Amino acid sequence: TKPYLVFGTGNAVIIVESSADINLTTNSIIESKSFDNSTSCSSDSVILIDKKIYKKVISKFKDKGLFILNKKQKAKLDQIFFKRGTLNPMLIAKSANYILHKLDVKADDVKVIGYEIDFKNFNHYILLEKLLPISAIIKVDNSEESIELANKLINNSGKGHSCGIFSKNKK
Repeated sequence: TKPYLVFGTGNAVIIVESSADINLTTNSIIESKSFDNSTSCSSDSVILIDKKIYKKVISKFKDKGLFILNKKQKAKLDQIFFKRGTLNPMLIAKSANYILHKLDVKADDVKVIGYEIDFKNFNHYILLEKLLPISAIIKVDNSEESIELANKLINNSGKGHSCGIFSKNKK
């Protein structure tokens, strides 16, 4: 394996507000997270999606190359994500298909892996910076909750770095 260096936390939190252009949003997030197998610190790490459009957004994501992990696949990822207390170097900067293969999933043309999670486990590793094409996905009740969670996430990991909002709402 090749060594890697990290120079501070980049944990870009992305809010998908109920008025967002779903096609533009899903294109942008897939491109951000899949570019260079997500080695950029500004790639979209945690996606907060308004419950009013959640199913439509997830469906469009899947059309564009997102694979959503099921419970068994999440458990397997949980087992291999860390090695000797740090991010497993065999996963860093690897393609989504490579990572899925390690989870015993046969898939082709996957660009990004989605790990759906609720916000009860604030310190879960999937809510932190990941140097691989996996995004945490959280369903939120509304814009206010999105902003509150985004602030908590950024303050926990990524303060002073990147975040984004997809919305047509000018307020």
